[in-house]
Amino acid sequence: NRFLEVMLIFLRSCGMFHGLSNPLTGLCSLIAALVNSPFNLLYLCWSVAWSLVWAYILNLPRPLIRNGVCGSQGIILGYAVYIVYDPIALDDLPDMRQVGLSLVVMIPLTFMVMVLFKVLSRTLFALLGVPPMFLAAIITGQLWWAMSVNSKHLINGNLYPAILTPVASPTFFNVTPTAFFREVVYGFSLLQFSNTIYCSIPLTVGYFIASPISCVMAWLGALTGLASAVLLGMDITRVRLELFGINCAISFSCLAGSLFVLNGPSFLLAIIGTFCTAFLTMAINALTMPWGGKYFSLPCMITVGLIYRALDDVPGLIRIPLEETTTPEDHLIKWKLHQAERATTEAKATEMAQINVNAENCGEVA
Repeated sequence: NRFLEVMLIFLRSCGMFHGLSNPLTGLCSLIAALVNSPFNLLYLCWSVAWSLVWAYILNLPRPLIRNGVCGSQGIILGYAVYIVYDPIALDDLPDMRQVGLSLVVMIPLTFMVMVLFKVLSRTLFALLGVPPMFLAAIITGQLWWAMSVNSKHLINGNLYPAILTPVASPTFFNVTPTAFFREVVYGFSLLQFSNTIYCSIPLTVGYFIASPISCVMAWLGALTGLASAVLLGMDITRVRLELFGINCAISFSCLAGSLFVLNGPSFLLAIIGTFCTAFLTMAINALTMPWGGKYFSLPCMITVGLIYRALDDVPGLIRIPLEETTTPEDHLIKWKLHQAERATTEAKATEMAQINVNAENCGEVA
């Protein structure tokens, strides 16, 4: 059934934005978007649909289309447009002229995303062995964000150029436990670029359906990222605005299970890597603050990309080849089977060596 196949690809694309090529995860992602705002859902569906259209036209590899990698590329662009014009966030009645104009503009912008994705896939992966992830969408989204500052057609109230003010007197860890854990939930909800904690419910269900390990690691990432932000002195009231949740949750889940087999060393690596992601998030935020830009998931892409490329020969860390990545559970099963086969092979080799030694000893005695 062609229609069913298209719908499965569409849902896999929505799920693949979270690194999980599962239709039920994609469905939960759509529900989370709707919980946040109908416009969130509108821009999400529009960006995925046009990403798939351009992927077919540009003749991108069919496996990448079927597993949702291509369709997920435009989602960050959709959210870049959504954040600039969100009528609910701006307490304004929907102006369908602006909505319609932004949706029309997204058609050629998704084309730009897919062209960049095709180029980056051939260069980054071929030259460095690093996946392009959502770099194409981030570049296009940044350009959209910069253009929106000069556009008279769009409400740009969500753009907030700012200047850092010197700290008069330092304050240390002035955070209540209630505020801390509330921001952890908000941080997890940011995986859907949501400004409501209720999005965390369908997102958690979607993650758990596809991979319980990824679900736990994403929540630990949101927790570790916020703890790192507090340790670095970030104002907790701004953590939500600066996208700590999405960057740190992705970093933790990638380093502990998705790109490295989950074990003690990879778990420790995930904690350190998430701290580095939080550090980069604060630094890049300061660089983009003068013009109000958004860097989306760029900090986690830098951290995960560098770590994945560099730590390919560290004892205790089992790196997963990109073409073999599935779910953390699958990686663990395959690694245990590999270890069992290796132990069996070594045992047989030892047994054969012992037989040969015994045969030689019998020959000498004879």
